[in-house]
Amino acid sequence: VAPPPPVLDPSGSYAVVALTNHLPAYGRTAEGAPDRPWVRLHTTRDYITQTRLLAASDAKLVLSFSASLLARIGEAVAGNIDQAAIVTAKRATELTAEDRAYIDEVFFTASPDQIERFPRYRDIAERRRSGRSLTSSEYRDLQVLFNLSWTSPLLLQEEPLLSLAAKGRNFSEDDKVTLLEVHAATMAEFLESLVELEQQGKLDVATAPLYNPTLPFLIRNRMDEDAVNHISRGAAAASAVLGISIEGFAPHDGLIDQANAESVAAAGFKWAILAAEEPTQPIRLTAEAGELLALPADGTFAERLATEYYEMDPNAAALDAVRYIEGVVAEDAGRVITLHADGTEPWSRYEDSGVAFLESLLRQLSSASSFSP
Repeated sequence: VAPPPPVLDPSGSYAVVALTNHLPAYGRTAEGAPDRPWVRLHTTRDYITQTRLLAASDAKLVLSFSASLLARIGEAVAGNIDQAAIVTAKRATELTAEDRAYIDEVFFTASPDQIERFPRYRDIAERRRSGRSLTSSEYRDLQVLFNLSWTSPLLLQEEPLLSLAAKGRNFSEDDKVTLLEVHAATMAEFLESLVELEQQGKLDVATAPLYNPTLPFLIRNRMDEDAVNHISRGAAAASAVLGISIEGFAPHDGLIDQANAESVAAAGFKWAILAAEEPTQPIRLTAEAGELLALPADGTFAERLATEYYEMDPNAAALDAVRYIEGVVAEDAGRVITLHADGTEPWSRYEDSGVAFLESLLRQLSSASSFSP
């Protein structure tokens, strides 16, 4: 069991709350553009929500991003936009049959809540489901509404998107330009906010193997070299995008064992979040490259976030999470509990993409009296 760092009160209790944000490496078009928009859209809906709410709170979080995801965001900021953005930018009257087929395939990929939020989007979706073809004006509205539905409510409360969302239909070609400009600026803001929040001590950024394979699987199947490559290349790629040294290692599935400790420590990581059936105190894994502080994480929070909290009042759901932490730390003084959950997929089920829940959770974490975040 690892003693608490000297900056922490050894008699105090602490909660490490981590959201792991990982996406697969999607394919590319013949021209080299990402063929799916999910890196951009999860950034403009989910990831910017996390950093903005954290910046406005007194709480502390761990946010983990796979290195390949950070690299794709950096690539988009540098100008290599995805195919959906390219097709959105096209004038609706100039869409080719191939463009329309792409829009029909991709631009209805949204949750029922996302579609219902905009009556015009719902009407177009119903028209398409009935087998009827869309007019140029309907395609233009669809180009805007699909991207709006994947935009954080925090951004929709600000101009210029506030007016755009209120307009609701009959969008212009200039409206599309405005929307795509906001998305581009949001992605750049997100990367900058990770660095700023880390420097302010409000955030610990963690990363994962480059393409996030299940490490124990590689070890068990004698693919040790692959595991080492994914870990070391992931560390280098994530640091290159953000321009800072990243000390935290938090793979999406949390699966890591003593066999990986050497590779993780050798890549420069100082701590790692692991999956665990029950919350336990941090432990130190010893490797030739140095010690690795391992934080075994309880999966209860992840399960409730994905299956229960979206049906509850946001404040009640956040209170449930905090009371769970309080119940664990009440068992003995000096307790450290680590919770981790998927920070990308659950939010489509939440009416407001999880904004109210996250805002309440951060507020209640920072004001808790029995533990510190």
